[in-house]
Amino acid sequence: MHAATATATLAPVSTAPARCEAGRHVADSRRFAGPVTKIVALPLILFLVFGVVELGRYIWVAGAVAEAAAEGARMALLHGPTDAEVADAVESTLLDRGLDTDHSVTIGPRESSQPVTVHVEASVDLMVLDALLGDAARPTRVASTSVMHHDEP
Repeated sequence: MHAATATATLAPVSTAPARCEAGRHVADSRRFAGPVTKIVALPLILFLVFGVVELGRYIWVAGAVAEAAAEGARMALLHGPTDAEVADAVESTLLDRGLDTDHSVTIGPRESSQPVTVHVEASVDLMVLDALLGDAARPTRVASTSVMHHDEP
C-alpha cells in the first residue's frame, strides 16, 4: 500500500499594498478616515461639553432664585417691611449671586395668622440653545416660590 501524501502549496505572500478594482490602493481610501472622524466628532463633543456647562449654569441660577425667594419670605415675615423693601431684599440677594437679569417678585398677603408667600422669576440666557434655536429658545425663565409660617412664641 502506498500512503497518500498530501502536500499543500501556499501562494506567495505579496508585500505590495492591496489594490481595489479601480487600481487605487485600499490604504488610500482609509487615509482620510481619521480626519473625517475627528471633524464629525468634534462638534458633537463640544456640544455635549457646552450643554453640560449650561445645565450647570441653569441649576446654579435656580438655586440663586430659590435663595432669593427664601430671603424675601424671611424679610416679609418681619412686621413692618413694605413690599418694596421685600422686593429690594430679593433683588439684593440676586445681585449678590451675580444675577443681574430681568426678574419679577410677587409677594402674597401678609397676615399674622397666615403663611407668607414670595414668588421670584428670573430669566436665564443659555448660549448654546440660543445659538442653535435662535429666538425659539428665549426666554428661559427660572421660578421659585418660598412659603414661610409665623412662629407664635
